[in-house]
Amino acid sequence: MQNGDVQAEAPVLNYRRPTEMFSKDNMRNLSRVGISHTSVKVLLLSSVKHRLVVKRLTQVGYGCDVAHDIKEGLQLISANHHQVMVVDAMSSDISLEEAANELHSKPFSDAVILMAVVKLNDLKDGEKMKRIAHLGYTRALSNIDILESELVLLENSELALRSKLLFAEALFEAAEYCSDGIEISSMSPDFRLVYTNKVHSELVHEEDDMMRQEHNFSEGESRRKHSRQILTVHNPYQELVYQISLRPNYHQHLFHSRTSSRESDFGGDIIGLVPCTHVVSSRHGKGSLGSLSQTRAVIETPVVKVINMLQIAQNTDECSVEIRETLENTMEILRKVPDIYSPNLEENEPVGQIPSSGGYVYRGILKTNPRRQSQSFDSLPRGASLSSPHHPHKLACLATPSQIRKALDSMKTWKYNIIELEGVSFKQPLYYLGMEVFTRWFKVDEYLCVDETVLGSWLQLMESKYNSSNSYHNSTHAADVLQAGAYFLQKLIDRGDSWEPLEIASVLIAMVVHDLDHPGRTNNFLTNSRHELALLYNDKSILENHHVATAFKVSTNSITGNIFKSLDLETFQSMRLNIVEMVLATDMSKHFEHLSKFTTGVTSQSSGDFASASTTSLDKDQTDMDLLVKRLLVKTADLANPARPMPLCREWAVRISSEYFSQTEEEKRLGLPIVMPAFDRTTCNFPQTQVQFIDFIVTGLFEAWNNYVDISEVVSELESNYKYWKESSTSDPSEV
Repeated sequence: MQNGDVQAEAPVLNYRRPTEMFSKDNMRNLSRVGISHTSVKVLLLSSVKHRLVVKRLTQVGYGCDVAHDIKEGLQLISANHHQVMVVDAMSSDISLEEAANELHSKPFSDAVILMAVVKLNDLKDGEKMKRIAHLGYTRALSNIDILESELVLLENSELALRSKLLFAEALFEAAEYCSDGIEISSMSPDFRLVYTNKVHSELVHEEDDMMRQEHNFSEGESRRKHSRQILTVHNPYQELVYQISLRPNYHQHLFHSRTSSRESDFGGDIIGLVPCTHVVSSRHGKGSLGSLSQTRAVIETPVVKVINMLQIAQNTDECSVEIRETLENTMEILRKVPDIYSPNLEENEPVGQIPSSGGYVYRGILKTNPRRQSQSFDSLPRGASLSSPHHPHKLACLATPSQIRKALDSMKTWKYNIIELEGVSFKQPLYYLGMEVFTRWFKVDEYLCVDETVLGSWLQLMESKYNSSNSYHNSTHAADVLQAGAYFLQKLIDRGDSWEPLEIASVLIAMVVHDLDHPGRTNNFLTNSRHELALLYNDKSILENHHVATAFKVSTNSITGNIFKSLDLETFQSMRLNIVEMVLATDMSKHFEHLSKFTTGVTSQSSGDFASASTTSLDKDQTDMDLLVKRLLVKTADLANPARPMPLCREWAVRISSEYFSQTEEEKRLGLPIVMPAFDRTTCNFPQTQVQFIDFIVTGLFEAWNNYVDISEVVSELESNYKYWKESSTSDPSEV
């Protein structure tokens, strides 16, 4: 694999099977990795055009570009993957130090060799040459006309060595992603273990224990005798022999049908439905949101008010069987009425001041029937996709595998920093995190019966459909939601809940696609501007319908990235139904509906009434408690930013506010109704918007989820962040 031959559309890592990757032909090719003229790309950074030099280099086969300033040069390197950057400090005023520092600040700097063109006197000055070397320059010339000969020397020295190192690094990185165990050992003069991947370490530990017990083998003998698919490699330059052994992994995670264990886990005292649409439980001594509940405004929804009163009447001693049945039928009718789960945002709303209720700030994303504009506006292009032209993200160059690995190390923790992965992956966090979550954490590729190549292509395809120009609704947000959801899912599995493999796959896929092709505008904006999507989906869950429809259309039409291709019709339809339901549940106008249904369903389940679905189901179309859980899992992951550690919490708050500011400005420019007037860039109390969002939306949601599954760490972060925003709202309201 040559550095200059890497295709821009291809992933950095090729997730092939180990038997293919470690074939004898491929191992022989490792010693022949090199560089040729046609694969070397040179960037000349100079204020002078140097036409003759460029022409000569092009004639002999080098790829050569000229940039006249540092910023332009780095952009060209990012786009064209140059291996050599020549900085002309002799005939131009470009600073060697500034150019080197700017390059080293970029993640692709390790793949670029620096050369300097300096004056002859500087070349003879030992101290100056030492300083230039410390800046990272490997060569210095006093005449740019000899650049060609210097490049020839580079091909057979630094470039050849760097190409081999990149190949080896990519090879070992790929080995880490293999599902089989790999061991490389030195066989002469004695046995010495050189490398094992993570899977091998797990497998050999189990096998060695078993074999030592049965045959009393030593550790080295155990490894050698139990290895499979052994390949011996002779180093032609040294008297060394290496043995590579592949250890197939026959272990699989087995998931059984979901049982009713969740009912027994949900012990303790449940105190019905309370006005704030959350369940109070004394199951375990975990963190609570009590401090937040006491300070936030109580949001009562009509369905909760009415059902609570009816339940109280139903449970009185004087209530006859006939009256109880009548009350039950009444509650069943109420549950079918639209919008009864949404609170009355106008009720008792203050006039002439910023109210404490988040309903004022976030009414624009919660109301389903916004006021329409009398005129027709095409704020977004008709007949075109909402996002920028769709094509796979181009890789700037080979990302350093060690940087990617480091950025993925803590992905199973709540403090995981997705912003760091965004930076080192050239804004491709969904691809890299997705491969880890889908293949190594939950092994979704096995459940879907597709290989990792198909899964990788699908993740790249989905990432390309996210609009990278959005400050918030981009692939980084999707990756963040995926990580949060995987964290919650693992919590449920750890406590003993059994999940079908395809249920896990459905949840993870829903989180990946939940904001696909988002335009950075709200549903109400699309309705007010009479956008074609609003007309297509009749103003109902416009974006959510578009996200999930686009996901299935793009996935099933893809030749290389169709992850559903191996599923039979019944399985596909079942998965599709679940994914559609979970994505549609992220519509904020339905927030209180889904939250109320979940808390009511949990209450019924814990009291033992949930089993009698014929008389007590909350909704005949929504009797499956598992679907309620999956909906709320995705919703909680989608709204998890306020509960992240403060640096991440603040970054996400700034990003979403930026989108809302931009929407408000466009609404003013087009004469549309202002959906969220609080998000005016000139008057916004930024911390107060976060306080109100936590009060109005987040607290009830996380309280319900925390009572269902223990997320103490998450709750603690949310409480800490709330205190910070509360203090900042009065001390520094203009902070952004």
